[in-house]
Amino acid sequence: MIALDKKNSTDFFRSDIVIIVVLWITIILMTTFDKDNYHIHFHEFIITVNKLLMFIVVNYVIFPNFYLRQKLWFFILIVIGCIFFFGYVEEILIEPYLDFDPNTHGIAPPVSVFVGYATPLAIFLGIKFLFYFNKREHLINKLEKEKSESQLSFLKSQINPHVLFNNLNNIYSLALRNDSRAKDAILTLSKFLRYVIYDSTEKVVLLSREIENLESYLELQEIQLEGRGKITYINKSEPSGYTIAPLLLLPFVENCFKHSTNTLLSDIDIVIKIDIIDGVLNFYCSNPHEKFDTPNQESNGIGLVNTRQRLELMYQGDYKLDISSNQQLFEVWLKLNLL
Repeated sequence: MIALDKKNSTDFFRSDIVIIVVLWITIILMTTFDKDNYHIHFHEFIITVNKLLMFIVVNYVIFPNFYLRQKLWFFILIVIGCIFFFGYVEEILIEPYLDFDPNTHGIAPPVSVFVGYATPLAIFLGIKFLFYFNKREHLINKLEKEKSESQLSFLKSQINPHVLFNNLNNIYSLALRNDSRAKDAILTLSKFLRYVIYDSTEKVVLLSREIENLESYLELQEIQLEGRGKITYINKSEPSGYTIAPLLLLPFVENCFKHSTNTLLSDIDIVIKIDIIDGVLNFYCSNPHEKFDTPNQESNGIGLVNTRQRLELMYQGDYKLDISSNQQLFEVWLKLNLL
């Protein structure tokens, strides 16, 4: 499985620190005030630290690597194992050597060990899931709104009079020269717009349809690019049966053409590669460009930001996205576990 993006992982779990610290302090206070003299022994404090370590392991290791990757049964079994592990650390290491004589201290039965550590962990997970699902629902609503706005914005950019006029003018020029590509270009434009307007409203589409639409877009751009550069398109994939979120790859390719054609008059060399290995989509694209006036302008477009958010929502833990840019070349690498 592909590891969760480091930046996304840090942002996602940062708020959990507050929950962990508050619960740990609560355990310390309960241990302190559950006595007549209101104090806490050193070994009792170490026991609370042991429980704190259990929270951290579950939250930052087990939860992202199993629950977020939809391995629910593995998650449950490993959490149970974690409970017994930290419980017996207390029974075998902490209490015998810090509170009792190791030769006389008896080990508590498994049920007692399980209840002692499962109870605070259940409270922690209950609070965590409450925040998690609330945050996720908020993100879903936000992204649904942004997706609709993005689709309208993207469609508007494709059919605005200037862009549409350029495409039609290029097709008209082909027709005047009796170029056989004219009829194909009209059909390609029709297919592309149909996909953007209708098919992209679905939650997922066949990967073969997404790639076919991407190829339609490339055909249209190739006409406009004629004489200014070239497109290198390599597709080694066999997408039969796989599905993908619609218009997930297109923003990266559109970004290539936008920044190349806006900054270069010639020597444009756009590269797009697609491959599938063991159920993982490997997508790469690159384009040359001149230095931008605004720092990081190429990586802050609405289309790319929205695509990052859609990836995190639909493929959390199952994708890796790397974007690299220097003064001459912009590159995108995407690895995606396919649905």
